[in-house]
Amino acid sequence: MPLISKENWLPVGVDDLEEQAHRVVRSTENKLVIAGPGAGKTELLAQRANFLLATGECSNPRRILAISFKRDAAKNLSERVRARSGEYSHRFDSMTLDSFAKQLVDRFYPALPPEWRPKSNYLVRTASIPEQEARTWFDRAIVPMGHVKPNMAGLSRTKIAQSLDKVMHGAALPYDAATSDVHRAWGQQWWREQLALPPLVPSLTFPMLNRLAAYLLRSNPKITAVLRATYSQVFLDEFQDTTASQWDLITAAFGGSSCVLTAVGDGKQRIMVWAGADPNVFDKFNTIFSAESVSLTRNLSAPIEY
Repeated sequence: MPLISKENWLPVGVDDLEEQAHRVVRSTENKLVIAGPGAGKTELLAQRANFLLATGECSNPRRILAISFKRDAAKNLSERVRARSGEYSHRFDSMTLDSFAKQLVDRFYPALPPEWRPKSNYLVRTASIPEQEARTWFDRAIVPMGHVKPNMAGLSRTKIAQSLDKVMHGAALPYDAATSDVHRAWGQQWWREQLALPPLVPSLTFPMLNRLAAYLLRSNPKITAVLRATYSQVFLDEFQDTTASQWDLITAAFGGSSCVLTAVGDGKQRIMVWAGADPNVFDKFNTIFSAESVSLTRNLSAPIEY
């Protein structure tokens, strides 16, 4: 399809965009878009994708990577981009961050150091770890020399789950070999045990895959360079739900790069804080990626159906 000049580009399938939305759609810099429910966050990203692809701002063969934090959001965004961009949309990849992490690990796991390398046929643990299994693990966990083992017996079910989550996913890899922090030492023990499990036994959680993928990229600059050469534009949808392990992967993949990131989120809808979402992730994004915050105030109308 022939390209459209930036000056002649118009929104597709909607009456118009508000001024702030126009700024985001045409931006060449990192942006954090803050918008409430019904403000048209998905439509904004679809219009930006169309602008980037139709004008050649995202030049062929480079692609757009859209990362969402739920599968239905990734699917909805993919469908909206196809409706707005037609043939251009073949260079638009929409997936969840967990899927992104798993694809990286599955493809490049041989590049990980042997002590951090999962088996080729590893299985993902999708169910929560039962309370008694967690308590049993803490009972036999070894603390570093010179430390007193914390009393886990009196902790509630919620506190036990939070403590195990901190052990499994609480720090970037690799752990320091001589760490004196109890939870980091337990983290080392947890990872050694899980990676040593036999094939066809669930051993890795999705947050663990995020940590592994981040370590993979940090320790293999050539792989990171290929990723950044593939994607010149990155969309981060539902950004308010980002956890520490997911933030680790985002910064490992695109921190300090020339990729342009557009993050979209609702600061008042941080419903995943109980599940580990980072309440300070907006500020971190603006700082690490030198991004500008933009607020949307009205809904984007979308009269056509698809």
